[in-house]
Amino acid sequence: MKYALICLSLFISSAISANELIIVNSVHQASAKYKAVDLYNYIKSVEPDALLTEGSESMFNDDGSISEDTSGLEVEAYRLLENNGNTPIINVSMENRNERMREIDYSNTLTKTLQLLQKKFQADELKNPALLNEIMNSFFGRRSCMMDSSLAEINSETCVTAFEKNNDAIFNKMTSLLEQTPSLSSELNQWKKIVDFHNERHTALVKNVNEHVCKDTQKTYVLVLGAMHFSEVKRMLSESSCDFSIATYSEA
Repeated sequence: MKYALICLSLFISSAISANELIIVNSVHQASAKYKAVDLYNYIKSVEPDALLTEGSESMFNDDGSISEDTSGLEVEAYRLLENNGNTPIINVSMENRNERMREIDYSNTLTKTLQLLQKKFQADELKNPALLNEIMNSFFGRRSCMMDSSLAEINSETCVTAFEKNNDAIFNKMTSLLEQTPSLSSELNQWKKIVDFHNERHTALVKNVNEHVCKDTQKTYVLVLGAMHFSEVKRMLSESSCDFSIATYSEA
């Protein structure tokens, strides 16, 4: 009996001490059905001990406050939070994220590579045109969720799956398609830099999140992630060695 009571006591202690991390899927621009106030209201309803965000360093002033020189749905939500309470807002993004993105010409590389692949497709020079169709279809699925979805819908299984498929298309299927087209070897080398950055970004993000949720006890954190990072980062965090529970917007 004494042994059973000790085990029960340890179990209760462990359950009480674990921190909770709630992960929210988001997009950066407002739409008719999703605005900054919606994200703000959700965060306020949870009343977390801290908000963690995968934002660029330009979102913050040197003192950690939200910069007036940046904009976007999440930034506006954080500004509301900052002006209407004392919830700490902590950037858990990789260090020098924007600088790294500029070094590899992230956005232009994505656009130019897609355009080039489409030209190859039209000229019947792709060995696997069906793969390009899969990639492009994933963009249509993502666009639908980004442009006309509420916060709840963005966090629904339908949209989470759409974003996950688009993420796979960009960082896995694009690589395969480029590898199958020998004339695009230089584009493949540049694309691999994008993939490496993507993986390093998630590794750094998870490390930074762990530094917060793996210390102290009985705290609740909300982590706001861009839709293209949600599924992969959630999976990586679930493999953390320290003790904290993970829930999503739809589960919390």
